[in-house]
Amino acid sequence: MFCLQAAIANANELISPQCRSFVEIESVEEQKVVNSNGILWQIGQDGNTLGYVFGTIHVSDIEITTLPEPVSEALIESRHFAMEALPEPEALLLFSKKMFFQDETRLNDFVDKAIINRIKEILANYNVNAAMVNIMKPWSAFLTMNYPPDTGMPLDLVLLNKAMDVEAETYGLETLQEQADIFDSLSLKEQTRLLIDTVCNYDAVEADFIALKSFYLERDLAGLYNYVNRYSTMHEPLYKKLMHRLIDKRNKLMVERMIPLLQQGNAFIAIGTMHLPGEKGVLALLEEQGYHLSAIY
Repeated sequence: MFCLQAAIANANELISPQCRSFVEIESVEEQKVVNSNGILWQIGQDGNTLGYVFGTIHVSDIEITTLPEPVSEALIESRHFAMEALPEPEALLLFSKKMFFQDETRLNDFVDKAIINRIKEILANYNVNAAMVNIMKPWSAFLTMNYPPDTGMPLDLVLLNKAMDVEAETYGLETLQEQADIFDSLSLKEQTRLLIDTVCNYDAVEADFIALKSFYLERDLAGLYNYVNRYSTMHEPLYKKLMHRLIDKRNKLMVERMIPLLQQGNAFIAIGTMHLPGEKGVLALLEEQGYHLSAIY
C-alpha cells in the first residue's frame, strides 16, 4: 500500500499541471490557406468526374445537419460512400473500452479535487455521470468536451444513413481503433495537460463552438484554419505533436485509402473539414496525385 501511495504521489508531482489561460497571439498574420473556399469538392481525372469530397463537422446542430441541395444531390448520385470510420457495434465497444482505465488507475491520481469537480460539472452536460468520470482516461474527457454537448444525430451519421437509403456501398477510411490510438498513445502527462487546458478554458471552448459553426456555414476554411491556430498553445511541442497526428498524418492515410474508391467512380467521401485545406491538406494531396479539383459548394 505504501508503494502504491508513493507511486501516486510521484505521478501527481510529475503529471498534474496547473491551470493556465489560453492566450491569443498578438498581431498574428493570417496565413494564406490553399483550397480554402468551399466544403464540397468535385474530384476528376482525365476529364472524368470520379466523385466528391465533402467536409463535415461532427455535431448534430440542425443548421449543420440540414444538407444543402448540392451536397444532397451529390450523395444521392453516388454508389460508394466513405466516412472517417464506420460506427460498427464491435468497433464502438472497443473504442469505448479504450476510453476508460481497465485497472485501479483513476483520473484523480493525476488532477486535484477542484479540477475533478469541474470536470464532473462539465461532463454532466454530456450525460456522463460522476462515477464514470473518475475512470475516464484524461484524453477521453478532453476529447468529449471538445465537442458541443449535442444529443441528436451528428452530421456524419446523417450522411451515412442517407447513403444507406440510396444503397451505396459504405466504407471507413480508418478504424475506430486507429482513431483511439492517436490519443491513447500520448503519455498520461501529455493527456493531462490537454485536459486541464480545456477544463480551465472551457468558457473559451464554448465560444469556439459558436465561432467554428459560423466559419463552417460560411464555407470559410481559411477563417476556420486561422481561428483554430490563433492561440499560443497551438505552437507548443505537445499541440504540434497532436495536430501532426490528428491532421497531417491522417491526411496522408486517408488519401491513400480513398484513391481506390475514387477510381471506382461515383464516390462520395465525407471527412472532417479541417482535413481539406492547406498545403498538407487532403485536397492538395489529391492534386499532387494528378486529380483535378473544383469547388461545388
